[in-house]
Amino acid sequence: MLRTAAVLLLVIALPARGTTLPAGLVHEQLVGEPFGTSPVGFCFLPDERFVLIEQQSGTVRVAPAGSAVSDSIFTLPDSRGDHPERGLLGVVADPDWPLRPYLYFHYTAVDSTVKVVMYEAGGDLAVPTSSGLTLSNRYVLLDSIDDDANIHNAGTVRFAPDGMLLVSVGDDAKACQAQDSTSALGKILRLDVADLPGPGVGPPAIADLAPADNPFPTTAGYGPLVYAWGLRNPFRFTVDGTSGDVFIGSVGSHLFEEINRIPAAGSAAPNFGWPQWEGDQQIFCCGTCGETNPFTDPIHQIPHPLEVISVIGGPRIRSVSTSPVSLPSPYEGDVLFAEIFSGTITRLRETGGAWDVAPPAPGQADPLRWGEGFIGASDLQLGEDGAVYLVSLGLNANFLPRGLHRIRADPSVVPAPLRPADTTHAVTVEPNPVRLGGSVRFRFHVPTRESATVRIVSASGRVLRSLEDAQTAPGNRTLRFDGRTDSGAPLPAGVHFVEVSTPSGFRARGRAVWIP
Repeated sequence: MLRTAAVLLLVIALPARGTTLPAGLVHEQLVGEPFGTSPVGFCFLPDERFVLIEQQSGTVRVAPAGSAVSDSIFTLPDSRGDHPERGLLGVVADPDWPLRPYLYFHYTAVDSTVKVVMYEAGGDLAVPTSSGLTLSNRYVLLDSIDDDANIHNAGTVRFAPDGMLLVSVGDDAKACQAQDSTSALGKILRLDVADLPGPGVGPPAIADLAPADNPFPTTAGYGPLVYAWGLRNPFRFTVDGTSGDVFIGSVGSHLFEEINRIPAAGSAAPNFGWPQWEGDQQIFCCGTCGETNPFTDPIHQIPHPLEVISVIGGPRIRSVSTSPVSLPSPYEGDVLFAEIFSGTITRLRETGGAWDVAPPAPGQADPLRWGEGFIGASDLQLGEDGAVYLVSLGLNANFLPRGLHRIRADPSVVPAPLRPADTTHAVTVEPNPVRLGGSVRFRFHVPTRESATVRIVSASGRVLRSLEDAQTAPGNRTLRFDGRTDSGAPLPAGVHFVEVSTPSGFRARGRAVWIP
């Protein structure tokens, strides 16, 4: 709904200390100490390794697949973490990793700017059990965004399904900049990095970063990068990998925390109203800047009692029927958000185009609080296994322990009809890893009497090869693959997914690493 100013948000298996969740879900810690300073964010590598970042020290850590600890691999040389809202704040891996072995970082720098940079990774790019990665060849994407006021720096970098890099930037306590379409402050920016890094060390011209379909392609300054505006401090947001919608947790000031949504369709940049509006109320805090702009309401707002002061946006739940740890299908399409200091996780559901707190799930202790006790959760993301991953700052004894945690289904508790947990719904690839140019076998189970389509899909979602399995008898099947794309070229190096589907709707999935 639009409004204008004229009309009035290897498991350690530790027991969950003081956390509560609905029936059939469990909380566990995956990666724990040591850390030098508070871990504030993380990203997935497609081979099941995790990259974690420490806010104050600017340290980057890697946890090998199945490991309960992480190793320090790098420290950003110019990161400035001398304030609770400063430091290394966000990280994401390139969606074509390891073919494009880049990590992207969002941080505040010693020169009082917010920077977004990319580093090239080397070392064990395709060895899931190794933390042996190195970072070098720094390339600066953005480096002249103000960090004069310490606060409101935002801090998230995520890739959308279309391959564009989204960046959140706060208003730096310059509220009216959020209503200036030429400023980067108070915005979600959208960058095209497919052809980067370029020559030198960057930054490139704004025009070289701006996708042609961004809303303000001819505006001055940062305008060609603006994707959404009118935000105070959109510290954490999430991108729904299915729809492409963006869900933003926008930290409030006077009255409300907000959950805002950017629809993937269309190029009209939503303006969420700050500083003229907070939630559904005009706040008259900052003069007349932008007051005649058309504004977009949040999909949900949270009143500002003392303990609700820092909302964490995301993720949107997508159930994975082949994963025994996935949140079950009744949660499909719901959106979660957390609050750092109260430790609550709330679940929203869309009904008829309107969003509201979802009806309580079986065993949910508080009808308004899907999860409780998650104090310190500063980044929540959905894994490809359908479980929810989160990192905790661990600032004191009341917080969750520092490190990476997971909320997952407990197959022994969830009733069978809610979750097909049959392991035959997985695709096995032999051998794995796969040498480039080599042939492999796909083994999978089809319970129905019908043929199947087998697709090899890159980590970025591009279909590399489609095969038809003409067998129709139900049961175990084996299909040989020659290692080539539909064009006849060898499959590129990287992590690729194998997806099996049938006309009746059966699905199975696996993954493998193709290495030189």
